[in-house]
Amino acid sequence: MQNHASTVWCQYVDKSSFKNLLVLAHSAGGGCVSRLMMDFPESFFGKVKQLAYTDSWVIDKSELPKEYHRFMEERAVHYVASSLPLGSQESGSTTICQHVSAGHSKHEYTTGKAWPMIMF
Repeated sequence: MQNHASTVWCQYVDKSSFKNLLVLAHSAGGGCVSRLMMDFPESFFGKVKQLAYTDSWVIDKSELPKEYHRFMEERAVHYVASSLPLGSQESGSTTICQHVSAGHSKHEYTTGKAWPMIMF
């Protein structure tokens, strides 16, 4: 899956003139996004303007070069499975981006329930 994401990025996205990508990564898609960050940092952080994770794997702060920490702190949000109301702050995370409730406790419903807040 991560190899496929890298191939698509390299063959299509990286070569394009896209400048304002909005990325949504659900579940294992977060691993694919992390791979893109590490393999294509200049184009990824140059092209992606907002990043939403939904109950996903998120890159750890220690794995990401410091020059990209600000991007993750300001432009990335992780909507996690939770029984708290949609958008409620979640605590206890060791990853770099903000964590909020997706508004549903079941993994498979997190994207659909969080959608009103994700609509970039």
